[in-house]
Amino acid sequence: MKTIKKLYLLFILVMPFIAYSQSIYFNEKYQSVSNSGSGVHSLIEIENGYLVGGGTGTPPNNYWIQITLMILDLEGNKIDEKLIGDTISQYFIAQKSLIRTSDNLLTFAGSRRTNFENFPHDEVLLVKLDNEYDTLWSKFYGEKELPYDSAYNARQLIETLDSNLIIVGTMTPEINYRDNVVLLKTDNNGNKISEWLYTYPNINYKLRGFSVIETEDKGFAIGAYRFKPGFNYTGEPMVYKVDSLGNEEWYVDVGGIYYDTKALLCNAYDGNIIAANCYADSMSGSWDAYRTINIKKIDLEGNIIWDKRFGTSEYNKRVSNIRQTNDGGYITTGYTWTAQLGYLYPHFSGWMLKINNEGDSLWYRLYYNLSGSYESNYLYDIIITSDNGFAACGQVFGPTTNYTQHAWVVKVDSMGCDTPGCATGTFIHEISPSGGGWGEVKVWPNPAKNQFSVYSLKFRVEGEKVIMIYNSQGLKVEEIKVPDGKETITVNVKGWQKGMYFVQLVVGGESTANTKVIIY
Repeated sequence: MKTIKKLYLLFILVMPFIAYSQSIYFNEKYQSVSNSGSGVHSLIEIENGYLVGGGTGTPPNNYWIQITLMILDLEGNKIDEKLIGDTISQYFIAQKSLIRTSDNLLTFAGSRRTNFENFPHDEVLLVKLDNEYDTLWSKFYGEKELPYDSAYNARQLIETLDSNLIIVGTMTPEINYRDNVVLLKTDNNGNKISEWLYTYPNINYKLRGFSVIETEDKGFAIGAYRFKPGFNYTGEPMVYKVDSLGNEEWYVDVGGIYYDTKALLCNAYDGNIIAANCYADSMSGSWDAYRTINIKKIDLEGNIIWDKRFGTSEYNKRVSNIRQTNDGGYITTGYTWTAQLGYLYPHFSGWMLKINNEGDSLWYRLYYNLSGSYESNYLYDIIITSDNGFAACGQVFGPTTNYTQHAWVVKVDSMGCDTPGCATGTFIHEISPSGGGWGEVKVWPNPAKNQFSVYSLKFRVEGEKVIMIYNSQGLKVEEIKVPDGKETITVNVKGWQKGMYFVQLVVGGESTANTKVIIY
């Protein structure tokens, strides 16, 4: 049994490096056939490439939005584009909604707006595509008769284990504009089965639905956002649990006292719930906040199993999606303000964070396509690709594009690298984790190739401080004394064998903190 466990551990450590050597890399921006502003919000891998969906302006009015479906080959070259829309409506695709259903066809959800005066007439849109990625059928859900006094918007689509479809979104009544979470259930042909609404009991709040998963007990968990208009942009990410009939069982606020971001969900491997958002630890005036990435594991009774934060606190940091990975961990993506890092960085950059099943950080990296000042790079969705890498999509705009939005897709390997070994990338950067508490030790970058840095507040203690590093077999490979007054220690690992290592901080002869680092 011990031998089997060791072989399994070796396979988990080696598998990413096998896949990584076969990876394809690209970082491309795209302009729509309409020659107007565009961005993409959802993507899926198809045979020999990717299908990415978003919105694009329709000349001569760039605010008249159609849905764009761009077909890319494996190297990121655009080979075709389909537009969905008309001349009397605006069409929007929901983030994270392109899915392949059990009939082996692609389906996505979105919204259609057909009235632009007074109160908008918004309906939920559901589209099934044929094998050429043309529209097979479209269905609309919402009010069908005048007066139109309730607006419906879709945010995510999933297929249930019994091959039905669930759409999560928001219903806004004209009478008070107090948003409600809405769940729509249809069969695989788009025939509506039921509609469930959830309203926070205090009418002073708005509640918007952004994410949904089917849970192990055949119910659903909803990732939402609750806020009180006019109160300095404060708001809370919420997780709701309902049964298979849509009856509310519990809810939990997964945020803090400041302006956090919405909760986004995926299933945990053990049947529990993974919830991701960005947690605000301070405000920037009354407009926005400084945030860290926050991921929680929640059981089906609403109890928090673990709660972890990652990275530095950065202005307007946001999470866009989180998904399971093939190795038992999770990948999440979003964007953050990086102008604070210096003139070499764009205004906003996308990011990816990879964690393991226990919520430990494996790597965190920044990405951008436009690198100059006042350039903005946003990532909205991420998927796991067949080569065990990742593809993410979003939009870029700034001086380089004459402030016209362009769709953006970036493809990286299993370690988040833009090139083999992260050797030559100009748009990928690693940043250190947050300082951490008094008893913590931090390492970055993680994974590392040639060197990594070690930091701890306990470096400030006078007396003997030693960093001990052990390999996965428990053998000591390095021992470094930390001089007084030294804030950061750099460890040279060039030539080390690939795999996991354990970093231990010993202060005054006693072990005070430890962490893990992967060398590749």
